[in-house]
Formats: sequence, C-alpha cells, structure tokens
Amino acid sequence: MPTQTGQTITVASGGNLQTALNNAQPGDTIVLEAGATFTGNFILPTKSNPNNKWIIIKSSKENLLPPQGVRVSVADAINMPKITTSNATAPLTTAVGANGWRLIGLEITIPSTFTSTNYGLLVLSGGSSQTSLSAAPFNIVVDRNYIHGQPTVTVRRCVVLDAGSAAIIDSAITECHEKGADSQAIWGYNGPGPYKISNNLLEGAGENVMFGGADPRIPNLVPSDIEITRNYFHTPVAWMGTGSGTLWTKKNLFEIKNGERILVEGNIFDGSWTDGQTGGGILLRSANQSGGCMWCRGTNITFRRNLIKNVSAGIGIAGDSNVTTPAERIHIIENVIEAGLYSGNRRGFQIAGVASNGQRAKHVTFDRNVLSVAPGGSLQSSALIEGGTVCTFRDNVWDRGQYGFIGSGSGGLNTLNQYCGANGWIWSNMTLVGASLSTTANPYPQGTTWVSSESSAPLAAQIRAIVASATSGAVSGNWTGSTTPPPSSAPTLTLSASPSSINVGQSSTLAWSSTDATSCSASGSWTGTKATSGSQTLTPTANATYTLSCTGAGGTATQSVTVTITTTTAPTLTLTASPTSITSGQSSTITWSTTNATSCTANTGWSGTKTTSGSQTVNPAVSTTYDLTCTGAGGSVSRSVTISVATTTPTPTPTPTPTNNFTLGSAVMTTSNLNVRATAGGTILGTQSIGAKGTVLGGPVFNGEGYWWNINYINAPDGWSYDGFLVADEMTSYPPAPTPEPTPTPTLKFVIGDSLKTLDSVNVRSSASLTGTLLGTQATGQYGKVISGPLTSDGYVWWQIDYVNAPDGWSVQDYLAYVSSIPSAPAPEPELIPPPPPGIQVGDWVEPTDKINIRLQPTTIGKPLGKQSVGSKGLVIGGPISGQGYTWWKVDFQSGVDGWAVGNFMKETTAPDTAQVLEGGTSSGSVIFTDGQEVQTTTGVNVRLSASISATILGEQAMGAVGTVIDGPSLSGSYTWWKINFISGVDGWVTGNSLKAR
Repeated sequence: MPTQTGQTITVASGGNLQTALNNAQPGDTIVLEAGATFTGNFILPTKSNPNNKWIIIKSSKENLLPPQGVRVSVADAINMPKITTSNATAPLTTAVGANGWRLIGLEITIPSTFTSTNYGLLVLSGGSSQTSLSAAPFNIVVDRNYIHGQPTVTVRRCVVLDAGSAAIIDSAITECHEKGADSQAIWGYNGPGPYKISNNLLEGAGENVMFGGADPRIPNLVPSDIEITRNYFHTPVAWMGTGSGTLWTKKNLFEIKNGERILVEGNIFDGSWTDGQTGGGILLRSANQSGGCMWCRGTNITFRRNLIKNVSAGIGIAGDSNVTTPAERIHIIENVIEAGLYSGNRRGFQIAGVASNGQRAKHVTFDRNVLSVAPGGSLQSSALIEGGTVCTFRDNVWDRGQYGFIGSGSGGLNTLNQYCGANGWIWSNMTLVGASLSTTANPYPQGTTWVSSESSAPLAAQIRAIVASATSGAVSGNWTGSTTPPPSSAPTLTLSASPSSINVGQSSTLAWSSTDATSCSASGSWTGTKATSGSQTLTPTANATYTLSCTGAGGTATQSVTVTITTTTAPTLTLTASPTSITSGQSSTITWSTTNATSCTANTGWSGTKTTSGSQTVNPAVSTTYDLTCTGAGGSVSRSVTISVATTTPTPTPTPTPTNNFTLGSAVMTTSNLNVRATAGGTILGTQSIGAKGTVLGGPVFNGEGYWWNINYINAPDGWSYDGFLVADEMTSYPPAPTPEPTPTPTLKFVIGDSLKTLDSVNVRSSASLTGTLLGTQATGQYGKVISGPLTSDGYVWWQIDYVNAPDGWSVQDYLAYVSSIPSAPAPEPELIPPPPPGIQVGDWVEPTDKINIRLQPTTIGKPLGKQSVGSKGLVIGGPISGQGYTWWKVDFQSGVDGWAVGNFMKETTAPDTAQVLEGGTSSGSVIFTDGQEVQTTTGVNVRLSASISATILGEQAMGAVGTVIDGPSLSGSYTWWKINFISGVDGWVTGNSLKAR
C-alpha cells in the first residue's frame, strides 16, 4: 500500500463525487462513506503527475474489509460505498491518459431495475480516442472491489481493461452476462499491459476473461506481459437456463486471440457447456478478428498448474488464418483436466487444423498433464490433432476416451506424422488409460503405456498433488491456510531440427523451448549461452550433432539433435517419340525415363506435372517440339523431342442447296414444333408450334450443317429457323400482327425530350431491331418521353421511349404521335382524401387503410411499381413529401413492392409479430454459430450492408445458399444478425433465423 502525502477528501452520502475526483491531486486520498450510493457516470480525470504518486479512492470502513491478499465477497458490500448508474454508460471510467488511481473497497454495479444493455461497469480505457499508447490510462490498481451486474440485467462486460500497467486483485466480479453476444468479466483488446489479474472471483458468460476479439485501435498493439494467477473462473449452472435460472450465452472460460508473454497459473476453471461454442474450457489462438490486424498473435503462453473441471472439452489451440504469426510457443504443463461432463466435442486437447490461408500452430508442448473423465461424463478422444508443427507430448497421463489420440481419419503414429510433421514431434513416457487402440494400421509410437485405470499410473497422483497445492485457495480467495508449495519441478527441454537432413550448402533451423529453467548452454557442434527458448539457423558442412542443456532449481535437462548431410547425384533423363514423323490426324507416343529425379514438368508443346517415368500419346496438328524438365536433389535436367506433321489438303465438302427457295417477304409455315434462334444455329429465343406462320426477313444462311431463314412470325418470338422444317404457305400475306411494325415513313417525327402518345398497340423491344427482345406492348393512348434515337434498322425508324407505365424500350415511330405535354394522370388513390394521420414518422410501422398504389416517385404521375393491400405492414424509411394534396412516405413493406405511398391512406400499427417472416425467418430462437462455421440459408433472404432491417440491401441469396460465418452475432430490431461470406453472390449481414448449420 503506498504512503499518501496529500490531503484527505471525505465525500458523505449526497456529496458530489465528481467534484472530489476533479479536485484531488496525486498523493491525496478520497474517502467515500460506506453504505452511501453515488449515482452517475463518473470519470477519473487526467492529472499532472511527474512524481508518479497515487490518488486513492477507498471506503470509510476499509478497516472492516479483508486484508490485502484476501478476496472480498458479496458479504463485504455492507462496508463499501456503492457507485452506480441509471443508464447504459459505465458508472466509472477513465479519461484519456488518466494515471495513478487506486480503487479500494468499492461496490460498482447497476440497478436491478435496469432494462437495457450496459456495456461496461468499470471502463479502464480512453475509448475511441485511444489510438496511441500515450492515450491509454496507466498505473491503475483495482484492489478488493465488488463489481457486479444483476441476475436478470444484461451487462456485456463488467471490466474493460485497455490500460497500461494495471492490476485487478482480491476482487469479486460477478453477474456479467448477455444473451446472443459475447460477454466477459474482464475484456481487453486495446491496451499494452503489463497486467496482473490475481486472486479474483471471475464470472462471465461468453468468456470469463478474454484478450483480443476486436482489432486494436492502436497500430501493432499486442497486449503483453500478462500474469493471471490464483483466480476462480466460475460459470453458474443456472446460466444454462435450467430451473428458475436465466439463459445467458456461454462460449468458454478463458480465450486468447491477441496476447503474448502470458502466465496462467494456479487457477480453477469451472463450468463450460455447448452453447455459443462446443463447450471448451480454454481457447488459445492468433486471430485477425475483423481483417485489420495482421500482427495479432497468441504466443509465448505458459498454462501451468491449473484445474479445469465441469466442462465438455479441455484446451483448444489453433494457429488460425489471415495473420502473420500463428499461435506458437505454447506450454501446457502440470494441469488436471476433468472433461466430458456436457455434450459437445468432448475432447481433452485439440490442435485445430488450418483454413485455406492459415498457418499451423508451432512449438506446442503438453508436459505432465492429467486428463480424466468428469464424473457422469464421457470422452470422445484424449486429443484431436489436425494441425501443428514441432509438437511435444511427454510424461502425460490421459484417459484415452472412445477414439484415443486421433487426427482426421488416422490415429496414433499416423496422426503425429501427418499433422505434426514426420520429424517435428516428440512422444515420450505417455500413459493412456483404457484398452489399447494400437493396431497394425494405426500403431501408437514407442513410449506408450496402456493401463486399465489412473490409479495404475503413480505419476498422475504426483501431478494432482502439485495442482491441488497450487489452487488450494482459488475458490475461497483466502490463501492463508494453503499448503506448502511443492518442491521445484525438474526442467523440461524440447530441441528439434527442421529439416534434419539437408544437402551441402543448405540450412537447418534448430528450435528449442524449456520449462522451469533459468539458463541454457550449447555444446557439440555449437557453443555458447542460449535463451531458455528460441531458434537458430545453421549451415553445417558435414554431419553435426547439437546438444543443449537447460538448468533450473529442479535440476538440468539435456537434449541432442543430429543434422545429416546428404550426398546427391545429378538426375538423368531420356525422352523419345515414336514415330517422329506423322501425317495430320495421326498420333505419336512420347516415352521418358529418369534416374535420381523426384519430379518432372512438361512445357512448350505440352504442360503439367509428369511422373518420373511414363508415356503419353499426342495428336499434334502441326510439327511440335515437346520439352520435359526433371528435378532431383542433385539439380535439374531438360530434354526435347520434335514430332514432324505432314499436312494433306482435304477434299472440300460441297455446300448443299437449300430445300426451299424462299425470297424476302415470302409467306412460310412451320411443319413441326420448331426452335427460334438469335442467329443461324445460335442461342434459342423460344419455340414456334407446328403450323406457325410468318414472313421471311432474311436468309438463307449456311452454318455448316444446314440453311436458316430469318422469320418474322405472327406471334413472338421472331428469329432464325431451320430450312428443313419450313414450307411456303398458300397465303401470300397475313393479317397484321397485334402489335404492327409497318414500313416507316422516312420523315423524323421527334427530337429527344419530346412527349408523345401511342396511336395503336405497339411493340416495345430491348434494341432498335426486329430481332431485339420483345419486352412487351403499349396499348393505344399511352404516353411517354423520347430519351434516345433515332436509329434506322430493318427498314424502320426507332426511338427509345420512357413510357409513363412499363415497359420502356425501343418502338417504331409510325404508331407514335407528338404531344405538347403529358397530361397529369388522375390520382389512383381513392377520390375521398382523408387527412394525413397524425404522428407518422420515419421508423414507424404502418399499414394501408385501403388498397393503395406504390410509386417510384412521390407524385401521382410517378411510375407505378405495384399495389399494397389492407393488412400489409411496412417500415417508414423516408419522407414526408407533400404534393397533389397528399402527404407521401417511403415505405419498406414486408413483402411485395416497396416505394412511395400516400400517408392519407395509411395508419400507424404495431411492429410485426416476431413469428412473422421479416428477414427470411423469425426473430426468436436464433441458432448461435461460431466464427468460421459453414452455414446454409433456409429460405430466400436479403443480404444487407449492416446488421439492421433499415440497412442498405446489397442483394439476395436464394434458399440453400452456402457460406461461412465471419462476424456476429449482433442484435438489432429483435433479430440476431450474422455476417456471412457466401460462396457465390453478395456477402453481408443476414438474420440468424434464416440460417442453419451445414
């Protein structure tokens, strides 16, 4: 406890706490009346503090609290002042750069009547302004405080730890929980450390403690030098939602996504089940959470002498993807794991595989750990290993589970070779409890002992005793009666060479790690003092043996590794072709063979990877040279062979004459159901039935298979049809089509911008051509504006028209007439116009009181998009705009068309029932997914820019679309939203109700 040299400022019940905080100077003590309540959003301000003094805030009854080194509990709240808030903002937070504050014996909480979400009770952070180390608060101590939410109140996190040089000790942090999102007792992502978290009760639903999980605002920041000791990480079983308890989303007990140089020792981790994740206790990895933190990493982590119990799974490690540095140098030493209590993956340990752009975890050590089945539970496997390099498994006693030590489709030795590298693993003195699973197909390595029960392995009892001593006071928080710590453990050492066999001139990297060692020295083919963990690249000229000895209080450990130099021979290659001269259309066989080669690559006349010996038949059209390069340890060799091709002049095939001798304008008729194509033999536009009649517009065209004619059929579609299924019709002409396009007069009727109306029913096409796609027709008397033209095609003059009513497109001018203006259309809304309803505003839900038009623009001459009927509901997203005696609002309806509608025929209504379909599903009962999980849509669904039903729609995904979760969950508008990277189409946010695990 520091010695204070300044004044004492006493704040009684009803006093102004913020004034006291503002006036206090370094060296002062602020004493708050125990039992008093101070309500507000108080800020620890920044002070000039050149001498690094403390400002202490403490209870007036500090003398009645437990002494330093003993944890407070809820029973001590009676001797504490209470700091609380009436809103979602933290009761107590730090200013940018605040320093030198020590909090002793305070209760920091939120009222039990609070109904919104609180995002932090004690926020040790400069917030969004903390974009540099100088903005971070530092020298902050939280000592014997009771920080808690309420049993039914949503508190996303109790403590935000983004400070530098901070400690949280002897405190109780409880009731930190949320449903549908991660929540923590302590969370840090934007502070540099160092941190001391010791002798606390930590209750958090998502993760009790987590570092990372968001991209730091400070560039290149990695929370570092973190000590987490003697804590009780606890998740109440009531949070599963059983009995009278409230369901809060659970993921794990401790997670690292960005942090290094971390010691986790002497803790008890109690309670994790399948919910937001698969029930794991511990998760250690490197994670670039939102894509902006390539430097994020989880490295140099020692997890020692901890007890993990009442969990589905034990410890998971992942190298992770999209980061520069994977998880590495992770030491799991002298722990007891009691797993398999709940459903889930039920594995003791796991080193996960990697994503397509990921890296494997490196230098992972499991040393002197006990894995057993929790009472009433079952294990799937002792360990699942699907990714990692340089793995060490030594002196462990593990229940084998159902499948033992496995990878994906393999077990035992095969798993080690496949996933840890053939020369990158150590397996020594491993005891597996259960019947042997070693088989000829899946043998277990030497150094494996199978026993029927844990009691047959004396090492297990030794490790349990060490862990029991190290965690004896973790639950109570009182270490006064703890047992004497066990004697120092003997050092352990791992030393490897990669690769262990090289050619002359190549290099090998030695990597080593140790535990319980204070110094290391090299001998043999290298010398000197070495760090207790590290790596070194060497280039020996002859076979070399490297020895390393590491010494600690418990003794010395020594390991050696040999790097061998391989003598190599240059590869040879023979390449031939038979025959070497052929005539066009004939084939030749290329044959090759090699010695001392490991791979071959073809180029020039052929391509691809080839076997080191083989043959291939080729059919060159012209004389061709084929090159082949083969490579081995001794270098590369290339050979070529040329095949000459003599060409012959083919006898030309005479072009047949058409069956019919039509002329332009001939009347024709189909003799069968007949395809109509865009070109002679091209894309099918549609079909004409037998007996369809039309007029020849062009042809004949020979496409190599037959003759084709361009036909203007009486009924769409028009286009090219095959000669063999057409005959001349007895009629020489046909009645005019319903939408005639007669030969135009050469006079131009319009200029761009003119208004016009149709004189007769007229076709509207996608382009200025009789072969343009028919988009529809406009009836007599329809109005529009000229927006492009004129173009002359097929003997007609064409104009592009923006019609008042759809469709728009190109029409011939003969059936169009100029008008000076487009008359105002009569309002399609009911003739009796009621007054606009009071109170409608953006964000309200509304429904029509009568059948109403939905328009593109807020005017009665706006283009109609469709209609909405009584009972349909929509969200107001724009307006109001007044015009033609109406008040217009822009509405996003649940179904059908969206657009502008008159407010005079709408009324306010309640938000849709959450059981109704809004964004592809219901808003309740959403499934919780994990980052990287593959999902599939259960219905057609909107894809939005952000997690909100008012966010911009980027596009749609059909039912059955597959993608991967990359962010979320996020709650908005009664929905749980997930950000999905779909395999095809647009990516973005969709509601969880429209998704299922794949």
